[in-house]
Amino acid sequence: MGKIGVIFCDIDGVLSDKQARWQKPNHARIERIKQLIKQGFKVVIWSGQERYAKEWCKHYGIKPYLAIAKPDLMIDNQLIPSKRRKLITQDQFDDMELEPLNKPHAGYYKDCFELGVL
Repeated sequence: MGKIGVIFCDIDGVLSDKQARWQKPNHARIERIKQLIKQGFKVVIWSGQERYAKEWCKHYGIKPYLAIAKPDLMIDNQLIPSKRRKLITQDQFDDMELEPLNKPHAGYYKDCFELGVL
């Protein structure tokens, strides 16, 4: 797939088994997300509400780059998946080999703390 800089990952139906709040977690995917973060990927966990995303990450020990609400409006000149931007299913993610674009910078954890993610 090439080098990846930032990964956006939904909670409900991806990191949990159903498309509803506080469903049974998918521990294998949660552990994979934790490993990707340790490897230097910037992972953004998002869901319908920011508070839920942050609480969910804290509950399952995930320390993402950000935990945010999904946007109500996205403005971009390239919303269609492209060579650089991929849209994949959770099943494709399970089998995908990823390579980080670069390692976290020295102030990574400080930045996350200041943003209120950690």
